[in-house]
Amino acid sequence: MTCYIYILTNPSFPQYVKIGYATDVKQRLAELNRSTAVPFAYVTYELDSALSDKKLHSILDKLNPELRFAEEVDGKRRIREFYAMAPEDAYSILEAIAEINGFSHRLRKWRATTTEQQDEALAQKIDEQHQKCLSP
Repeated sequence: MTCYIYILTNPSFPQYVKIGYATDVKQRLAELNRSTAVPFAYVTYELDSALSDKKLHSILDKLNPELRFAEEVDGKRRIREFYAMAPEDAYSILEAIAEINGFSHRLRKWRATTTEQQDEALAQKIDEQHQKCLSP
């Protein structure tokens, strides 16, 4: 069975990437995109690798624990799979790990669909308008 570590981005949350693990990335994307709370689709980089997402999370947490999104919910600390970093930086980390393990040939970058590209452009336009409203 092929398994994937993925780096998901969403133009609604440009400061974060979601790093996770799935046996079927398309199915995982469909699950995430079903939520009405997320206005735009996720896009992904994927790595077909034996490295688990938990090990990748551990590496990132050791490099900089402040990158990981955490929140208090009902008095409990909830740590999520979201990291404050550019997708290119997350991909570079995966790329380095793949090179070290001889898996460079397994790296794949998701090709955004026309709809995803349009959603990203719309999100960027909305963000620019929002920033203008906040500027003095």
